[in-house]
Amino acid sequence: MYLPETTTYSEFRENLSSHFKRLKKSDKPTLITQNGKTAAVVMSPSAYERLMSDAEESRSIERLKQAQKSTKGRPPSNAFADLHAMVDAIARKQGPARKSKKTR
Repeated sequence: MYLPETTTYSEFRENLSSHFKRLKKSDKPTLITQNGKTAAVVMSPSAYERLMSDAEESRSIERLKQAQKSTKGRPPSNAFADLHAMVDAIARKQGPARKSKKTR
């Protein structure tokens, strides 16, 4: 099981440069605590982009499942047309496919 890096606000602030280097290199988020409670989560831009992409993909899958449920009992050709329209609408909403950036 993955356990994220955890650090205090004071330690993070005092060693900001080294934390940024580690975030960029490891691409894993850091939990920042303040008064013993998690106050923030810091992550690299690439980790954030993956998180947002995964979340949108999950929402899209859920919308497709809902559309599939709503087409039950309809002729297959109509149900397929409805699902195809949903996929097209989701693709338009998401915009053009993004190519992943290669890290150096």
